[in-house]
Amino acid sequence: YLSTELQKIGQQMYNKKVGVIAAGLMSTFWVSLFWTPRFSNDFLAFFFQLAAIYCFWRGVMHKHGKWWTYLFGLFLGLGFITRAQSVLIAGALLFFLFIVQRLSFLKNKDLWISVLFFFIPVLPYFVWLSNNFGSFFAFSTGYSSQVASASPFGWYVLNFPYLFLGIFLFVFFIIGLVSL
Repeated sequence: YLSTELQKIGQQMYNKKVGVIAAGLMSTFWVSLFWTPRFSNDFLAFFFQLAAIYCFWRGVMHKHGKWWTYLFGLFLGLGFITRAQSVLIAGALLFFLFIVQRLSFLKNKDLWISVLFFFIPVLPYFVWLSNNFGSFFAFSTGYSSQVASASPFGWYVLNFPYLFLGIFLFVFFIIGLVSL
């Protein structure tokens, strides 16, 4: 099902060929083939993220109706309670809106209402966290107790592009980032 979501997003953003290529790549991607029959919340969260991006594109960018924008907030909230890192999608889309529309997106009433739709699934989750763990932010420790144990953040991952690409491809990577 994720490949059809990718096809819809690619088709809406670019054209049908891009959508078919994205669907084909996702349907043969080894990570999705490995994790699909196993119990994991990653792909459910990925589905909610893709659904949020699709609804964002339909509602905010193409203005196909306010309900698409509201569904964007709802799917983002469902993605957040499935996997907290899904909220990074909201940050990326806000950055995108800032680049495209500057500050005029703050006047969009439907986006503000979508924030309320975001909190429909999130508020019961926060209440549950507070009741069971004594904090609204108990999810912040993630898979390990890194936050609770005050372990240093893994800044070493910033070296990975250079280590994996080598100097030649790393230069092209930096040129691509600058041109982006």
